[in-house]
Amino acid sequence: MTPTTSYIISDLHLAEGNLDRGITLGTENFFADLEFESFINYLIKEQGSDNAQLIINGDFVDFIRVTIVPKPNELKTWQRELDLINLNFDVTDIKIDNKEKLYGLKTNDYKCIWKLFLSIKGHPKVFSSLAKFVDHGHSLVITVGNHDIEWYWVEVQNYFREKLLQIKNSQGYNNSDDKLFKSRISFETNVDEKGAPKEFRIYDKVLVLHGHDYEFTTEIKGNYLLHKTLNRKKPASDRDRQLYLPFGSFWNRYLINQVEFSFPHIDNLTLSTAMLNALFKEDSKTAYKIARQCLIYAVYISMRRFKMVAKKIGAILLGIVIPLLVICIIIFFTILNEGQFFEAIPKWLNYILSGLLSLTLPLIFKLLSSWFSSLAGFSSKPLIICAFKDLTNSDADIIVLGHNHQPEHIIKAGKEYINTGSWTHKYVFKYKTIRMGIKYVVAKIQKLDSGKIQSQLLEWDQNLNSLKGFSTYKNMSI
Repeated sequence: MTPTTSYIISDLHLAEGNLDRGITLGTENFFADLEFESFINYLIKEQGSDNAQLIINGDFVDFIRVTIVPKPNELKTWQRELDLINLNFDVTDIKIDNKEKLYGLKTNDYKCIWKLFLSIKGHPKVFSSLAKFVDHGHSLVITVGNHDIEWYWVEVQNYFREKLLQIKNSQGYNNSDDKLFKSRISFETNVDEKGAPKEFRIYDKVLVLHGHDYEFTTEIKGNYLLHKTLNRKKPASDRDRQLYLPFGSFWNRYLINQVEFSFPHIDNLTLSTAMLNALFKEDSKTAYKIARQCLIYAVYISMRRFKMVAKKIGAILLGIVIPLLVICIIIFFTILNEGQFFEAIPKWLNYILSGLLSLTLPLIFKLLSSWFSSLAGFSSKPLIICAFKDLTNSDADIIVLGHNHQPEHIIKAGKEYINTGSWTHKYVFKYKTIRMGIKYVVAKIQKLDSGKIQSQLLEWDQNLNSLKGFSTYKNMSI
């Protein structure tokens, strides 16, 4: 029976977390461990004996950003974690190639378990609080997003249950027996056993989706398995099966991750053009090195995977040449403004050129991006438009999404669109000179005794140690 109160959050994007002596990699985006723990403790206290469910609506663990591979002396640890779910597999038979050492392990089930192990190890407060929440009689539902399609594997789901149970017992949480505890943890992959899309609803009238299937570059409609999606021959062994990563995930794996090792959190800049500005203004030499080493390979590997769409390949080719020319212009003007060439040019002229570049480059890049996206067929309507279109053709009254990291609650013609945003930080305009903003947004959905469904968009206030009404994202002070 579904609890009458549901709390929905999304887009935590946990990676490896804290490593040795508190060090984090540039690909880590979640730093709200303490706030999350406080939030869960509040829910436990607030709900009392009334059971509730917490839905983490996609991109909970960012498997794509977990890039550390096991060292030879860690193989026993990896084997121990696989044995936890009786996965009949010997890690000594595993071969980790050079590409995996650079970009992270691939999407085989046993490799995903290693990634999840690292995330749990690096974020102990998060997973300990979730174990406590479930132990108190509440339910936990995890849905799939474009950054954590790895939850598709039953083996990964079972491993998560076993690890939370292990944490529960080690922390002395003894309100639930082991079998009942694990039964309260469920997963929604948005596909049925045949790979067809499947809706996830609560209270019959509330549609819960991550939202990535509304964008061409992140959609995963259909079967998650790589060989079925690309019509390839089925691997000889189940251990060789891999998952299909959408186009956007490829760029994260093969390019964005590499950028963030040198420019941590730069992908969190709020403006699309701000990332380019920050890269080349703050450290043009490093940015050029990353582009030279990783960009070409990212393009190559992406085109290999997506070569079945001929029209989009042609558009990609056009869309690569022009941005590269823009990057060359940026590098040229960067060198020019550092005075390494044309030293005879007056400073006032340099200032004028810099000003013109900063004013026109974002506009040019935006126009090129728009043109390229339209030509390629990548352009997507805003989530809110897609959501209301689905609601119009559905008997659902409310749709709850995440994905675009923009929290909103909009009511139109009796239908409600709710977006729970993200629990990661937002950075504004510059890389080193940053202003930071974050809202820990939560959707609260209740089914009242009258049968009516009540919805609220709230935010967690760490200072008040409570939930409060969420002010619109446009008014958020950052």
